[in-house]
Amino acid sequence: MKNVSFFIFLATLHCVIVSAQSDYPADISFLVSDFKYSKTQGIKICEVQHGSLSAFGGDIFTAGQDGRMCPMIADYFAQFPHYKWGAGWMYQPLKRLLSATGWKMEQSINRLVKDSRFMTCAVRYPENTALIATYAGIVYADFELIKNIYYRTKFPGILFINAVTFPYWNDKCALNALFDLDDELKQYKADWKMYEKKYDAHLAQRIQQDMPSNMYVIKPRSEVLAHGILIVPALELDSVLKIILQPAPSLQHHPDKKYGYWLKNKDDSFIVEKYYESDYLSFASPLDKATDHIQEYHYDATMRLAFMLQCDGGKMTYHCMGGFWKLPSKALEEDGTLNEKRISCCTPPFYKQIDPELLDEVNVHMEKAMLRLYRVMLDKEYC
Repeated sequence: MKNVSFFIFLATLHCVIVSAQSDYPADISFLVSDFKYSKTQGIKICEVQHGSLSAFGGDIFTAGQDGRMCPMIADYFAQFPHYKWGAGWMYQPLKRLLSATGWKMEQSINRLVKDSRFMTCAVRYPENTALIATYAGIVYADFELIKNIYYRTKFPGILFINAVTFPYWNDKCALNALFDLDDELKQYKADWKMYEKKYDAHLAQRIQQDMPSNMYVIKPRSEVLAHGILIVPALELDSVLKIILQPAPSLQHHPDKKYGYWLKNKDDSFIVEKYYESDYLSFASPLDKATDHIQEYHYDATMRLAFMLQCDGGKMTYHCMGGFWKLPSKALEEDGTLNEKRISCCTPPFYKQIDPELLDEVNVHMEKAMLRLYRVMLDKEYC
């Protein structure tokens, strides 16, 4: 029996219900999405990934203490009267809050299986695999389970968080491809394509024919924290492709470490996306310095939302747990490289809260998009 688990950080305690096929097992998944947002384009999703691979420093910075998202996640799980365990690495504020609500934390799965209560729950087969209530326990242990994949099927009484999403663990291409399986879902994703990691003189021309754009995003397949991501004007696409796909040893000394990353990249393919802007955030001065100049400074920010996806008794639901804006290190009016002006910096003070009304508006779109993505994942795994 396969247990489905698909868990994401949430963004405003909001819930939408969509009917699902009755043969879907119960599931909870914890995911995070980064996307661009504008009034004209709506949301254009850049990334969807596991919550455990994502950083929430922006939430801590903008809200203080443990932030808003981790308490909401702990409250979400508190509704389930199950025994609950965590194992392996976990974001420390979340780990502390889950422990305070009754979760038992272990250093590893190998330690967890020595827990007599866990083993009693683990072998108790659920009466109805479609109902969360019939499972004896819940386990969140992403970094352990990715190394010990058989645990997910060995213990039928346990609902493992994120089990259904592990085929897409840290693989942007595999997850991006899901958007192409549903025409309505595809409209929410930034246009993208995968290319062989081999330079030729016509590669830039093919990319521009596939996805006409003024700017492009070049991404490695399997990285987090923006390693190797480059923003490239269309006119410079050929020269940048040549630099990173035929890297010289001197690339390691490039002033932008995102270029130097490509010396060590071992993938056989890479991703190119069409670049989309967000509606700019405006401030009276740069976020990291005071200025005497009287003018507006505009930042092309990226929004991050955390959420839960849940399948229980044939119902799929989306629960938003909060989010924040991630800003580049340079405003558009400042001197700096394109990467500095367009890629999120992910360090204070380059975070901002999302206006509550905008968050509600964005969640209307995210609910539709993520529930359709969830259905595609479940169909691919169980139909």
